[in-house]
Amino acid sequence: MTAAAPKAIKERRKASASEPSLRARILDAALEIMRTEGLKRLTQPRVAAAAGIRQSHLTYYFPKKADLIVALLSDHTHGEDGHAKAEHGHHDPEHIDAALELVAFDRRRISFFLNLIVEAENEPALRHMVHEHMTAFDAVVARAYGREVGDPDIEAFVDSLRGCGMKQVLNDAAPTLDIDGLARRFGLERP
Repeated sequence: MTAAAPKAIKERRKASASEPSLRARILDAALEIMRTEGLKRLTQPRVAAAAGIRQSHLTYYFPKKADLIVALLSDHTHGEDGHAKAEHGHHDPEHIDAALELVAFDRRRISFFLNLIVEAENEPALRHMVHEHMTAFDAVVARAYGREVGDPDIEAFVDSLRGCGMKQVLNDAAPTLDIDGLARRFGLERP
């Protein structure tokens, strides 16, 4: 395209080039609100203000609060780049390792998840979302370890990682968990 391209085309290009960073800003702002103030304070106007964008930009990416929560849940275990890979069936060892580390070591994401669990106790729709997310993540981990979905050793391993993550939120010490060692305790080896 030449420098004489219409202004609208240039603006669309600029917008599409910034989409991942804008989406990441929105999720980061929402994560911080959720982590520090809880789900009840997670509103579209608050998230838009915290992200420094107009609410219309927020609703373009996340039309409903539930869409934002689903994206936060996905980001909780996959990170910004890993989510797209997981959705398309890419479960390389690096991605799985990064996802397991997020579950056990990322304090912000762990705090978010704990807040969500507390809120889900009294909200059936939210409880369903969290359950679906946990089941899907367990399935990704099962495939990475060459196990069947629903394998009790996989579920116990992931639950142990989540428990270690909870301890990390309360602990000021640097994380020391050996994820591979924990996997071996459950009889898990990568194929």
